[in-house]
Amino acid sequence: MSISTSDDVVGEGDKVLVRPKMRGRHTGPFMGVKPTGHWINIDVMDFFRVADGRLVEHWALMDNLALLQQIGAAPR
Repeated sequence: MSISTSDDVVGEGDKVLVRPKMRGRHTGPFMGVKPTGHWINIDVMDFFRVADGRLVEHWALMDNLALLQQIGAAPR
């Protein structure tokens, strides 16, 4: 999977928010679902905390339901 765009990059103090869109193709087994070859597009939010010029914390939120729906593992 690759990042196709970053819709927002916002920094304040020691925290940075990046809101990318991930795009990829379902080419291997995922959570028990055989490869479908379907293209997927999902929204992600990455939160970072930086201290002394180094990344010290990272939190990520992904739209897992959309991913599962796009590979046919969950109803739309």
